[in-house]
Amino acid sequence: MAFLCGVHVLSFLGESRASLRPLSQSTVRKPIRATIVSNLAAAQAQRDAHLATVTGALERAAPALLDDLARHGFAVVDDLLPRETVLDMRAECEATRLAGGMQISQSSQRDATTGEMRIFGKHNVLS
Repeated sequence: MAFLCGVHVLSFLGESRASLRPLSQSTVRKPIRATIVSNLAAAQAQRDAHLATVTGALERAAPALLDDLARHGFAVVDDLLPRETVLDMRAECEATRLAGGMQISQSSQRDATTGEMRIFGKHNVLS
């Protein structure tokens, strides 16, 4: 797990294992911290931008969505989000998955006979 975390941090810093060379702790500590803080801020800004895009898209689509739900019981909205936003969000999820940051999502259901809670994994659903 430490290896995966290390690779994830290197990837997050934009480095590869092949580019690393031995450095003293004092040489490394401040630049790495600054890079991590900078990358965390950039990642948060990207998430905020995605959230704003999704919120705006849903607000614009809401009247048609609600009308379709009332009429048909379901709604389909073509091109709700810009392609670039979807690709960015997919890349972020894929990087998190590859770094070991996702697990099989679980649900629970009460057994009608025994009353016991049964927990099960959702096939192909990660969180």
